[in-house]
Amino acid sequence: MLYPTIDDLTPLLLIFQAMWCMGASIPVPTMENSKTTEQHFAQESCSFLQESSQEECPSFWAQGQPPVILISLDGFRAEYLSRFALENTEHRGEFAATTIRCLAERGVSSPYMMPSYPTITFPNHYAIVTGLYPESHGIIGNQFYDPDLRATFSIYTDGTDPKWWQNGEPIWTTVRRQGKVSATYFWPGSDVKFAEEEQRSPNYFFRYNKTTSFRQRVDQVLEWMDLPADKRPALTTLYFEEPDSTGHKAGPNTANVTEKVTVVDRQIRRLIDGLIARNIANCVNIIVVSDHGMADSPPGKQLVDLEKYVPDIQQSALTFLGPVTSIRPLNETQEEENRIGDALSCKDPRMRVFNKWELPYRMHSVRSRRIPNLMLDMDLSWRAVIKQEAWSGGGAHGWDNVYLDMQAIFIAHGPSFKNQEVVRPFENIQLYNLICHLVNVTPAENNGTWGALHHLLSDPPNLLVDADQEFPDMPQILRKLADTREEKYKPSACAYVNHKETEKTSPAMEIEMKMTEERENELFIAHAPLGIPIVIPTEPSPSNLFNDPNHVLLVNEDYLTGFDVELGIPLWTAYTISGNTTNNINDGHWIEDPRLDQNHTGSCQRLSNIVRRNEVAYTHLFPKEFATQKVDAWLDTNLLEVPSSISHFLETMTDMLAEASISRGPLNVISGPTRHRPASIFYVVTACKVDVTVGEWNHTTCPAEYRDLQAFLLPIGGWKYQGACTSDRNFIAYNVASLKDVEQVTGFQFFPDLPLEDKLSLLARTTLDSALVLDPTRY
Repeated sequence: MLYPTIDDLTPLLLIFQAMWCMGASIPVPTMENSKTTEQHFAQESCSFLQESSQEECPSFWAQGQPPVILISLDGFRAEYLSRFALENTEHRGEFAATTIRCLAERGVSSPYMMPSYPTITFPNHYAIVTGLYPESHGIIGNQFYDPDLRATFSIYTDGTDPKWWQNGEPIWTTVRRQGKVSATYFWPGSDVKFAEEEQRSPNYFFRYNKTTSFRQRVDQVLEWMDLPADKRPALTTLYFEEPDSTGHKAGPNTANVTEKVTVVDRQIRRLIDGLIARNIANCVNIIVVSDHGMADSPPGKQLVDLEKYVPDIQQSALTFLGPVTSIRPLNETQEEENRIGDALSCKDPRMRVFNKWELPYRMHSVRSRRIPNLMLDMDLSWRAVIKQEAWSGGGAHGWDNVYLDMQAIFIAHGPSFKNQEVVRPFENIQLYNLICHLVNVTPAENNGTWGALHHLLSDPPNLLVDADQEFPDMPQILRKLADTREEKYKPSACAYVNHKETEKTSPAMEIEMKMTEERENELFIAHAPLGIPIVIPTEPSPSNLFNDPNHVLLVNEDYLTGFDVELGIPLWTAYTISGNTTNNINDGHWIEDPRLDQNHTGSCQRLSNIVRRNEVAYTHLFPKEFATQKVDAWLDTNLLEVPSSISHFLETMTDMLAEASISRGPLNVISGPTRHRPASIFYVVTACKVDVTVGEWNHTTCPAEYRDLQAFLLPIGGWKYQGACTSDRNFIAYNVASLKDVEQVTGFQFFPDLPLEDKLSLLARTTLDSALVLDPTRY
């Protein structure tokens, strides 16, 4: 298996500990001690759950579906699960989170769950219950300014004002609107009252009060479980401020935090014991999550003072400072944005300055007007400040969600979940659809993928394809060569892009281009082993290529191309390379593709009608470095113009693909331009991990768990403020993407020949899942 069972998880947890637990107050056990503790833990500590699983549900619980209790442990980073309980700063030989680990041992868990960006409390709690990224649900931070409302949101003063919570439908609303009962004991957004629609609030909820004891919260949840079926919540949420509060004060790598881990773990044990006493412990689905992790952030250290570079920043801009910093110039002109952005750009290697449209797509930080145009991304543990800050804590969060310290937890236990299963990490926006399935309600529109987490279930539903769904036809394959015999030396449109005054075509290449249908089929298997990209209409769809007669298919020895013969633009290219594919066929000149007729527009013809600009470079979508034929790579159907300033990024990407094909075996690559803002070049790269016990698989036969995938969305415009001080490889790593993101911006669905379950597995993977081409953490 790609991911171990919980019994084999100790080495992984030790790795987490070695990476994160650098403080002397948290002793790291030896492997021998850890293994002994793990065995004792598995055999003895979880016996209470084993006994409860044998209980039968009482008669009044036998009807309907098991209710869901969703528990949030604020700021509980994934590494905390490996810590040992402390007594006088010495570990007691048992884990600090014994109960939570038992739920994982007897249920489903993940090494971590990826939070949404920014890794902040309110945005992520609302992402979990709506299935929406913060840019979509609107709660983009704990504090932010809304230019339409002309007001500033703060969790301390505006957390229950409905004007801030108009976007998205939280799960408690979905449940109540569909005739079921929902309850919350604290959750951001749950105590907002909408005067015009009572059903937007849970049936039962409490106004947030931090002083309410954890015990009181747990006991209230148990009382809700005692209600008759028509009043009992189908969904209950339960929230604890710890270990986040202590993590902020003392820092994550302290005994203080470890003790709070034990505190919240005991409260979950209290809940489980209460369910056991009612004989319903195996009649309830329990999901334990956190919103984000925590990193060291000591006061007065690792700071970047913005006033050092923009002396008037307090007077000229509205700023929200910290691990993630936003800057909204009071004078919202392009000139003022450029003044501030240029003043901050490349000034400190621990800080990156972006126009929000240049932020990686994976951050999903564009679509809300509440997100200002200037954003600062800081290295882990570094914060932006103005002058001397009042910060006195030891830990913080909010940084890029690719940092391991920012990762959250996911554990699920109950009759609907598998037993002793460790699954791949996934994004927290996927939880909403899962919970909707568990409580049998229809989800509202969200950013998750229906069915992406069904593999967690003991009895997953059938994922049936809609019988009325329309599928596109196969694009026409252009085989007929344009007749050049009558004008075999006609002027070539490619003279322009070859920087020549005139140029003649040559019919000699026609002989090289011809191939049999049998050879075509072989090349389809070689270059598109899981099918070519297809377009399934969605609302809204960035593409109009569905059954578009202008979308044609070109089959070459080295690659396949989807081409738009009306626009004269390659849409995608697909090819497979192995370690011996690099060659010396670099010299050449662009050639009109002879398969295009006089009614078609090729890239050379299109570009000949455009005024040549020095800042534009002509590049090969299928890299010429991988060509085995003299002609293939130089066909103008493989030509793409890009700004000269980013052509070196694409060259570096080609080098990295070549390196990966040597170290990882054959790679299948699908790449092309996107049509969204900002325009990008996408790459979807796959390989099959080798299992020495069974030999090598190919791209077609590779089992789902061994299929490796890494994707990228490289912005064609580069970076306005950071381009001069970012290495090519860091630029590429920063713009790693998920397959789900690439499908969203291109309108394509990749790998149509895969079984649906296998495709869902790929769509659910996070940007941290693979290091096929490079390590996405990049730091």
